[in-house]
Amino acid sequence: MGKASSEPTELVECATPPPPSPAWWKPYEDTPVPPLLRNYVAFRWLIMTPLQYEMISRPVRLTIGEVLALVPLMALLAVAIVSWDTGSSGSLAQPALIIAFVFAARNSPFTFLIGVPFERRIWYHKAAAFCSVLSGAAHLTIAYVKGNPRVKGTDYEWTGLVLIGCMGALVVTSFYIIRRKLFEIWYFLHWVLFLTLIPFAVMHGAGLILIGVGFWLLDVFFRNTYLTFFTLPKTAEFRSLPGDVVEVAFRNQNRTLLTEETPGSWYYLSVQRLGIFQFHPFSISSCPNSDVTTLHIRSTCRVEQKHQSSWTRQLLELVREEEAKVQAGSPVQLDVLLEGPYGSPSVDISGPTYKYFILGSGGIGLTPMVAVQRSLEQQAKRGRDVKKIWFHWSVRDELVQGVAGAGLLETDGMTDITCYLTSKIADNSASDLPSSCRVECCRPDPKRILENARNDIVHEAQAQAQHSNAPHSDVKEIRVAVLFCGPVPLERAYHDACKEVSGPCVKFDFHSEEFEF
Repeated sequence: MGKASSEPTELVECATPPPPSPAWWKPYEDTPVPPLLRNYVAFRWLIMTPLQYEMISRPVRLTIGEVLALVPLMALLAVAIVSWDTGSSGSLAQPALIIAFVFAARNSPFTFLIGVPFERRIWYHKAAAFCSVLSGAAHLTIAYVKGNPRVKGTDYEWTGLVLIGCMGALVVTSFYIIRRKLFEIWYFLHWVLFLTLIPFAVMHGAGLILIGVGFWLLDVFFRNTYLTFFTLPKTAEFRSLPGDVVEVAFRNQNRTLLTEETPGSWYYLSVQRLGIFQFHPFSISSCPNSDVTTLHIRSTCRVEQKHQSSWTRQLLELVREEEAKVQAGSPVQLDVLLEGPYGSPSVDISGPTYKYFILGSGGIGLTPMVAVQRSLEQQAKRGRDVKKIWFHWSVRDELVQGVAGAGLLETDGMTDITCYLTSKIADNSASDLPSSCRVECCRPDPKRILENARNDIVHEAQAQAQHSNAPHSDVKEIRVAVLFCGPVPLERAYHDACKEVSGPCVKFDFHSEEFEF
């Protein structure tokens, strides 16, 4: 087991089963829309893809489309402040708050209309709320400085103070450090402040926000009735695996168009014995829309760390307690509430754009990449032209045993899997990995990974051009989909490598799975 080489690797022929004749696979067949609307999905990707190219990387990542939307919004805010008028500054806060409510909805027509991933819409929700707070603060400042006698001492004054206080508290308590360390408190306060500001906004004369509130309430009703109680299963099988991993499996026998899974889908899961109001997002690790959907959950705290606690640790302890009561090796059934599926990549992996895929992951972040890999392999069997899939997984502890025990690194031969073991603990578990995995005892180097892939792709394209007697200059631009889920430092390394390694012949389009909601 040596270190990764910087030399270009040989292009390995994909052991792909011969496609049926005629070709079975159709573009966007796994998109949860009626067949008649698949042409719109293709048109949407054609229009939206250029707008989703990254324009700003630091300190916040912004695409071309997002910059085009934010510039006029910021200009309006600047004009409202410079004009020093209470009416114009207050009127801008209302539409911003409406947008914040609309993007708080988990089931939104924006998913279909513009194809924005769910996790990106959460960023829009936060940006709109922040803009509303800025506009509201300017409105409050101007009103007090100008000293409007018609407002002072009236209901407008105290309702405005309560409103801006609620909005400010929502923004402050949503900062990453607070939300991450005190999630349950943040979640409770978010609901309380969210519901408190609505009546005070109406009393203050900002009744237009009821448009966004109504949209959000419809979504809450839909996902808590149709999805959770009438469509998705109420029980699931649980079993513990080595490496502090819990496998969850359930059958969705009432699958409809609204509950069809796509590569990268995930569910909100609530285990009733741990609290019916505690929903947590987990990616599927099974092939989308298979008979049995699986989730693999890693405990964020070791069981022996008694001074710490987390929902995932409580789940692991509960499953192990229940397993002790049944026959060894048998899964246990627990009552659950599910919501979803949500999630879709920001790159068009369901259409014919990409034939090469690089799937990167770290730790338990491999689960959504496994779902993507299995989906692509199934599509290749049905005739999709998938030339190559590279799967790179980095792990530093005994999670290797749980992943191997769950069979998450299995492939039919067309995926080139490399496992990076970054500690002695993981190295001791290398024998548990399937023989199809290449093992490297080092940290992954995303730039080198992409350079090797680029060299393989260029060599293959040149060989095909030579075989067809076409000049090398006629080789068309090849786009490679790079998808990642894992630690932030490694995610940034993949992101930066995509920009550095992309060239005139091969371009790498990046998507990252995020769960920091």
